[in-house]
Amino acid sequence: MTLSDQKWTLLTGLCLFAVALPAAVRAERPTEAGLSKGQIYVNEHKVKGTKSPEMRITAVVEAPPERIWPLISNCNQFKRTMPRISKGKILSLKGNIMICRVTVDVPFPLSDLTSTTRNVIDKRPAEGYYARHWKMISGDYKRNRGSYIVSRFKKNPKRSLVKYIVFVEPNMAVPTWLRAMAQKKSLPKMIRKIRNIAKSMGW
Repeated sequence: MTLSDQKWTLLTGLCLFAVALPAAVRAERPTEAGLSKGQIYVNEHKVKGTKSPEMRITAVVEAPPERIWPLISNCNQFKRTMPRISKGKILSLKGNIMICRVTVDVPFPLSDLTSTTRNVIDKRPAEGYYARHWKMISGDYKRNRGSYIVSRFKKNPKRSLVKYIVFVEPNMAVPTWLRAMAQKKSLPKMIRKIRNIAKSMGW
């Protein structure tokens, strides 16, 4: 297969992957009413100095924040809780600093993407607030940073407001618009995974 054929194969695969968002996913500003009904919001935000957007996903999970937190903070669990993650491992954990190595499964013919990140943990159990903020140390990206935050929804200790913010620029020749479409399609799966786990555990 020639390089040109590989590019067309990749584009075709990504286009099929990045189809229209499901009805339960909204590309608009989150509202309390929509979140209460279970809607998942995925939004793009411009980042100064680059064409690549920052992606933000917001949703409610019917489970307490302290139950959700171990699922989103433990890199060893990412294959189970994150879309397209083939490997995840905690390399070190000292105080509130965690070093993780994560590999993303990328469609053929491109190679998978691996990165090592420095994660800052912010836990406030009394407030029902938990967050993980990361930046890349090294890997197959130009940039990779973001936050994963879970807190009480409308002060209800049994409902979690989940926010996932990510800005990535991989070292691969894929159009920005197509990459953004693929993210919009895959990110809601992360929320559904968490919801399914919570439901199966009876939280």
